[in-house]
Amino acid sequence: MVEGHAPRASDRPTPDDRQARTPIERVTVVRRSASGGRRLLPRGQAAAALALVMMCGFSASSQTPAEPVAVQPSFRVAVMGELDPEFGRRVSRYHELRVNLEARLPPQVVTEDARQIRAGELALARLIRIARTDAHEGDIFTAASGAQLRQGLLLVMTPQTWAAIMDDNPGTFSHRINGNYPRAKTLSTMPYSILAQLPELPEGIEYRFLGRDLILHDTHANVILDRLRYAIRCDGCDS
Repeated sequence: MVEGHAPRASDRPTPDDRQARTPIERVTVVRRSASGGRRLLPRGQAAAALALVMMCGFSASSQTPAEPVAVQPSFRVAVMGELDPEFGRRVSRYHELRVNLEARLPPQVVTEDARQIRAGELALARLIRIARTDAHEGDIFTAASGAQLRQGLLLVMTPQTWAAIMDDNPGTFSHRINGNYPRAKTLSTMPYSILAQLPELPEGIEYRFLGRDLILHDTHANVILDRLRYAIRCDGCDS
């Protein structure tokens, strides 16, 4: 509009224009912590945050796609309850145990000697196995938290996210709880949209996928702590 002139009829938005500019649906984003708490973002920030997650789902990937793929954002409304707080308590108890066991070992030194690094990992892994002699599948992932995590991951799963996870996925392989993660196996990519649905973990503990299963991996000792079977699925994706 030119200063000093009244707006023309053609400058005013028509009903069709107003309909075309309808805002995206309102979405409530819930941020979880390992302790089971949650924080709600304001609606405006929630919509922006969800849009950023959907457009930047591969920002946490360890690889950059050779050819960027244009992805049409898919907005979904997720009504999620609080995660079973027992999961957070079990993770915290394990982390405290690991810290106490590390304190019994010689202090780590900064080194590029792979053999020395490996020796430290093995020493810590031995202490962990002694302390968790009776560890078995389901020690950390409770039945309730497992069901909630599967539901949350399904809500953000897209063919593009599925493809990113499966790109470096080592697939399922035989392993023991408390066993070492094989060094010959790759580590799966963890897209940001997936990590945003999972509770935060203490330092040195990570989520990884083995095929469709989700594991907890202690990176200090290179030990597999627990496994949630069939954690992800994608309707219409290549399995």
